[in-house]
Parts: sequence; structure tokens; C-alpha cells
Amino acid sequence: KFLDHHTYPDIEIKGRRAVEAVILDGGKEVTISGSGTGPIDGFVDALSRHVGVPMSVLDYSEHSMQRGSNASAISYV
Repeated sequence: KFLDHHTYPDIEIKGRRAVEAVILDGGKEVTISGSGTGPIDGFVDALSRHVGVPMSVLDYSEHSMQRGSNASAISYV
């Protein structure tokens, strides 16, 4: 279960994002970390490292939920 996350610029690779996420695994809170071209790619990398299984995003789309520059968006992964 996904609980929380933080993203920030990857200091080792320009143009990538580092992700630290807290998940619930077997009833225990675990912090995982990874990096990617954005927050979703970084989270998938972190989860893949944690479980030891290669993963990738097959499809992704998003759209805004309101108008304007401060609009919230929803993503489908």
C-alpha cells in the first residue's frame, strides 16, 4: 500500500527525479527509493528495486480536473 512520497532533482543524473516513498509491505512501513524521468517512473524504479522484479509502465495518461494554471490533475497508470 502506498502511504507517502517525496520527489526532488536527482543530484547524480541531470534531468532525472529522485523519489523516496513510504509503502506498507507485510504490515510494516518501508521506505523505498529510486529515480526516473518523473515521479511515476521514479516510483516504479523504487518499487522494482524493493521487490527485485523488473517493472515498467505500459500505459500512462493524465488530464486536468479544472481549468487554470493551478488545476489539479488525475493520472491513470
